Amino acid sequence: MRETQNAALTAEIARLKRLQFAARTKRMDPDPRQLFEQTLAADIAAVERSWRP
Repeated sequence: MRETQNAALTAEIARLKRLQFAARTKRMDPDPRQLFEQTLAADIAAVERSWRP
């Protein structure tokens, strides 16, 4: 159970970081991305906090 949760959280952190640091050609349109960026750091922090024992 814990290994599965760790794997899921690790994958989610990796996905969020890919979105945050994606190459320009892979980035979203500026308008939706601006809304996304407002919560991205908080989302990453929340996932990392829930992952720590």
